[in-house]
Amino acid sequence: MERGDRYAPSTCELSQGSLDRLLSNASIDAGRARALALTAIRETYEETGFLIGKTYEAGFADNRLNESWRAFLSHGVVPALSGVRFLSRAVTPTSQPRRFDTRFFVVNADMICKQVDVPDQELDTPEWVTIAEARATERLPWITGVVLKDLEAWFEIDQTDDEAPVTFRRKRGNSFQLHYL
Repeated sequence: MERGDRYAPSTCELSQGSLDRLLSNASIDAGRARALALTAIRETYEETGFLIGKTYEAGFADNRLNESWRAFLSHGVVPALSGVRFLSRAVTPTSQPRRFDTRFFVVNADMICKQVDVPDQELDTPEWVTIAEARATERLPWITGVVLKDLEAWFEIDQTDDEAPVTFRRKRGNSFQLHYL
């Protein structure tokens, strides 16, 4: 999350169910929860060129926005948070040299307003693959495989249901704990 993510505009807000789960078992406020969802939208844009949101004619001028958000908005799209669903959270063990406390989000493909070219250094060429194809990828990080399993389970329920369970994984002692938010 970057500072500008707190100030990015949106055409609508997170569903109450997603917001409640983001706040559950976390020491964050609603503003930071909103910023986490906007971070996911920004990162998706930066890495794939997918713009999640709605076409919007009016401009947004806010000097608190960083270069990435100004670039996003320059395509005539404003993020839409109502279709963003909180899927999973994972915290790396304290023994790891690189740690993270990550939230994973999911949207239906119809939330993608358009795709544009972006000069990303992380991905070669974004492409659509099935979950099975993604899981068969060589050197897939363990947590990515686990979250893909969560996504498979998510597809088995009504995807608009704010009652869908959100998984929370973290290591305590010698074992990983799984909680549902």
